[in-house]
Amino acid sequence: MSLVSNADHYFIIALDECSDWSMNGILFHESVSYGICFGSVLELILNIDQILDDVGSPKQTLQMRCFSGIIPSGFAIKRYNGEFRKGNAETFRVCVQYRYHAGWQGTVSWQNEDRKETFESDLELLRLIGGVSNRDFPEKEKNLDSFHLMVSDYDSGRFTGSYQCIPANRIRQFNTPVDLASTLKCFMERKGTELFSDLPTELGIKASFSIRIMFWERATWQGVIYWRESKEQLSFRSFKELLYIIKFAVEPYSCNHEAALP
Repeated sequence: MSLVSNADHYFIIALDECSDWSMNGILFHESVSYGICFGSVLELILNIDQILDDVGSPKQTLQMRCFSGIIPSGFAIKRYNGEFRKGNAETFRVCVQYRYHAGWQGTVSWQNEDRKETFESDLELLRLIGGVSNRDFPEKEKNLDSFHLMVSDYDSGRFTGSYQCIPANRIRQFNTPVDLASTLKCFMERKGTELFSDLPTELGIKASFSIRIMFWERATWQGVIYWRESKEQLSFRSFKELLYIIKFAVEPYSCNHEAALP
């Protein structure tokens, strides 16, 4: 008989703020005696995956990819030592039933209203809890995007940097995989100008990438990411895997420790 209960699949997300995809709040799970603070979308994803890995269910069917020579490291957990509370903006009950296709599948319920939805991917879950309209994301019948991304810093699940959308004629001329920027920019803090030159020649402090979304399947993105400094290309199977690949490439060292908050 399995020692893992269905309750292990449930999380409470106390969302305090969600503006232009800048999310922050507190994550609760019955396996953890304290809340976990998150200050970005990626930080929320990392904490949920870590808890699911620790309880051993649902199993992740695909390991997150990373560039060659990269040893994936941990991240700093920000503890919330106060009592359980609701989110200032909204409170969600999320059940991650499966982790197929390098993503999540499950259900999400709104505590402040009688509403429950299913999601086929982590990206779809984020769209639901963020209240983002479909027009903000590429649909499979629309032209898929490509762009350049420069990451100047990474801290606690938030990237800082710049991006550049690549016009179609430039893509053909340079044959470069390249505009997810119109959406990924929402997950970044923009530093300085939003645009490089026609094609970026200055390399990022941490790393710079060219990214191309090629498909829209299973409610998420698939495509290729090219790391300009290492001249290496890697395919990604989901939005979540894309974020992991960038995180693994830019974080300077392992920070597998906890930071307590009041």
